[in-house]
Amino acid sequence: MEVTLKTKNGVLLVELQEEIDLFHANKLKLYFNKIFESAHKNIILNFQEVTYLDSSGIGALLSIFKETKKREIRVYFTNIHGSVKKVIELTKLDDYFPILRTEEEAIEQLQGPING
Repeated sequence: MEVTLKTKNGVLLVELQEEIDLFHANKLKLYFNKIFESAHKNIILNFQEVTYLDSSGIGALLSIFKETKKREIRVYFTNIHGSVKKVIELTKLDDYFPILRTEEEAIEQLQGPING
């Protein structure tokens, strides 16, 4: 699993790649611990290049999302498709995670007012 960081309009873009599975879930959580230490309060997780997600990956994403809420970080998940989208829908997490179709939509939401 690879992670690329970019910033756009004051938003941290976290581009996830390849697989989020048993072998990579802990690495992803550790990576986010470093991100949480930064001053970023607006984050987008882009799943465009993610090809596989298993239950360990779901657990990592739940842990990361819980921590963003605790730290009052606004976050959106974007570009979820294919089998990854099916896993998120089957686990009913599409109603829990803040998911938007594109990065552009997420940036627009993050630049708007905070909806408690």
